[in-house]
Amino acid sequence: MICVIADDLAGAAELGGAALRHGLTAEVQLALDAGTDAEVICVNANSRSFPADEAASRVAQAAARCRQAGVTDVFKKVDSVLRGWVVAELSALLPALGRERALLVPANPARGRVIRDGQYWIDGQPLHQTDFARDPEYPVHCAAVLALLGAEGAQPVHLLPVGSRLPPRGILVGEAACPTDLTDWAGRLDAATLPAGAAEFFAAFLTSTGHAERGRERDAGRGPAAERALFVCGSTSSTSRAFLHRAEADGVPVRRMPPGLLHRDSPRQRLMAQWTALVVQALQEHPRAVVAIDQPLQPEPGMPRRLSEALAAVVKQVLEQQEVDRLLVEGGASAMALVQELSWPRLLVEHEFAPGVVGLRPAGRTRPLLVIKPGSYPWPEELAN
Repeated sequence: MICVIADDLAGAAELGGAALRHGLTAEVQLALDAGTDAEVICVNANSRSFPADEAASRVAQAAARCRQAGVTDVFKKVDSVLRGWVVAELSALLPALGRERALLVPANPARGRVIRDGQYWIDGQPLHQTDFARDPEYPVHCAAVLALLGAEGAQPVHLLPVGSRLPPRGILVGEAACPTDLTDWAGRLDAATLPAGAAEFFAAFLTSTGHAERGRERDAGRGPAAERALFVCGSTSSTSRAFLHRAEADGVPVRRMPPGLLHRDSPRQRLMAQWTALVVQALQEHPRAVVAIDQPLQPEPGMPRRLSEALAAVVKQVLEQQEVDRLLVEGGASAMALVQELSWPRLLVEHEFAPGVVGLRPAGRTRPLLVIKPGSYPWPEELAN
């Protein structure tokens, strides 16, 4: 069994989809339950939005459960653009797992996300000149990888060009600009080294352990045209805004959060009921509908989490009145708030629509199919249309 420890739910689902592509059965879990037949368990430690010490504690607890269950193959999933508490979490994981060093390769070259000359680039642009500069929780102000990582942990951090020797201890950040760089780093892993990084390094890790990529089953995730689908848009990315505008242009009803919910003294219960009623009506009149935040975020501590929780609460109320066949959620924080609200601790990985866009079935349920993607990834055409 391979255990992935992720810092958010979208990342856990993304690696579950990659496992499926490599011919492995996979589950996404909120807490490790090794009593399963799945070959890969992706545990969401849900650590990204907490302070550094709490994030470190959460991943250390997940690691302790791995050791108690006898799981020795562990991969640490981090955000591909290094949001969250990467150093603090890896520093906590190394002693918890009995490892000397971590090999961290966060680049996703197939998505244009590369590290070279110590800088992070996306499609040829420095990271801080992309949409990630406006991230509501972790706005990016530079492209220097060591500065992005900071120094929130006890382990030394080394940035290594491709082909470098691995120092014996610490957090080793491997530069990568193409898939062969990922393959090279994966070939250097040993029992003393914790593999960590983004989805494409996980795929290279699986290949290096004898699990070759088999490709996606193109039609496995398709359903009848009459399926009822609800899109849940909790992201503030430009990709999300473009999707909302396209949906409206195509006649798909978009029901945005009432602006008043942003205020602490708002009549929350009444506004939530009104929002719910609008979404239910849209689903009754159309096969697809969108529920979205799509409001300017105030720079107030805890605001992103409160918005995710409000979005999850209204979706739960909607599902109590109107069943759907597919529930399509963007953004790890929104997806996590939703599965907690709906009490779905185990999700069976059923289909990968595209890298990072994964269909999961809540354990013990026949529907809905829960489809999760990171906020910065686009919806595939087969789902958006």
